[in-house]
Amino acid sequence: MELSLPESVKKYYWYLFPITMILMTLNAAFYGNELQYFGYYELEDLGRIIFILLIKAFESALITILLIWLYTKMKSGYKNP
Repeated sequence: MELSLPESVKKYYWYLFPITMILMTLNAAFYGNELQYFGYYELEDLGRIIFILLIKAFESALITILLIWLYTKMKSGYKNP
């Protein structure tokens, strides 16, 4: 079983993903995960930052695919009255 993305997702994914990733990461850094209260002196702190960045990358990928799907559904809905 092969899992592949439709061409519409492949076409717009890399345009939307960096914007979504930056917004999600900024939200996590300033408001969500309280990173501003932790130090950066130990290896554990670096691991925490990498873990949060990976989680935000996965969330951003999911949100990006959902936004593209929503855009294509709305676009096809307006074409076919």
